[in-house]
This record gives sequence, structure tokens and C-alpha cells, in this order.
Amino acid sequence: LSRHASFGTSAKTAQCHSPALPPPVGMMLRLLVPSLLAVASAAELYSCDYGANLTVTFGDYAVNCGTPIPYATAHTAPAPSIAFADADLASSYVVAMVDPDAPSPDAPTYREVRHWLVGNVAGAALRDGASPFVDATTLSAFLNPAPPAGTGAHRYVQLVYSQPGGPIDFAPVAASVMSFNVTAFAEQYGLGVPIASNFFKTAYEDTATVVGDLESISMA
Repeated sequence: LSRHASFGTSAKTAQCHSPALPPPVGMMLRLLVPSLLAVASAAELYSCDYGANLTVTFGDYAVNCGTPIPYATAHTAPAPSIAFADADLASSYVVAMVDPDAPSPDAPTYREVRHWLVGNVAGAALRDGASPFVDATTLSAFLNPAPPAGTGAHRYVQLVYSQPGGPIDFAPVAASVMSFNVTAFAEQYGLGVPIASNFFKTAYEDTATVVGDLESISMA
């Protein structure tokens, strides 16, 4: 299968001194605030806010933070070329592509649809954009975007994570690509937040040649 906003506030600082919080309350706030920050930063995941050096080429299109790609291309082209110029030649990486807008941006009850997941990508291969990545661990083969008719443009987000401990013996992922959670996956293997990201948008077009759709994807 394969949409967030930011805002700011300003306020005058009150010239007063608040009483110290009782220890139990203070402890609760210290535990709660980091969690709130983690939730807030999750909205940045489906954007270009994690790194600006991820070069993605899909078909004949250079992807740049929301580039619209015709359905006929997105639905049939081979896997995109993904390159990260700052990749460490001695390191290993995870490359992921997800659709957070399935089955529709207004009601993304299938969030996320996993469109590609490859681990143990060599730094040299990632720097060169040599995808499909050879000698890597393909956890989920590339799945072309297939947003359903009438659901508008979906985002397809490419993410790169560093594997700080080197190569990983990954466990198999679920057979169904629906309701994948790339953040949980990253937490499972200690990958942290993405070090680079990019995304394009694609919407269904009636004139395109359809070779698959939502119903063709495993929902088990």
C-alpha cells in the first residue's frame, strides 16, 4: 500500500516560585516526560526529519521529501535505489520502507504496511546505493505500492537504521505485511532511531495497469 504537522507555542515566564513537588510526584514526572517526548517524536518518523542525506531513486524519479510518483511507475518499477553517503564502510545497516497510510490516510488501521525490510546491509553497498542489496539479509522482499482507489495519496517512507553491534541474526518477521511496527522492530534489535529518511507519495490512478492491489497482500 501504499499523511502530520508541526506547531509551536510561546508564553511569558511567570515570575513566581512553585513549591517543590513531593518526591512521589516528582518521580512520576521524571518517568512520564521521556515517554511523552518519545511519543511526540514518533510523528517525525514518516517524514524527512531523520537525516537529510538519504538518496532515493525510484524508476526515473529522484525522491525528495514527498515527491509524487505516478502510480504506473510506483506499482511496477523494480525496488528503488537507496544510498546513504555518510554510511560507514565498516558498519552494517537496516533499510526499511513502510506505508503508514493504509488502507487510507484518514483511517490508517493497517499502519504500517511493510514494503521492504533488509538487514545486515554493508556500509559500502549502502553508500553506493547498490540495491537490491547483495550479501544482506532480506527479511521482507520489496513490495510495490498499491494504494486502493479512492484513498488519496499514500506516503512510502524509506528509513535507514545503524546496527551498532554489527551483523545481526534476525528472527523471521510475520508473514503478513499488515500492522508492522518498524519502531518496535528497531527497539527489538537495539537500533535506536533512524539515521536517515526520505519518502515519496503515490495515489491510485484508474488509467494505470494494475498488477496487484490491497486484496493481493496477505492479511493473515
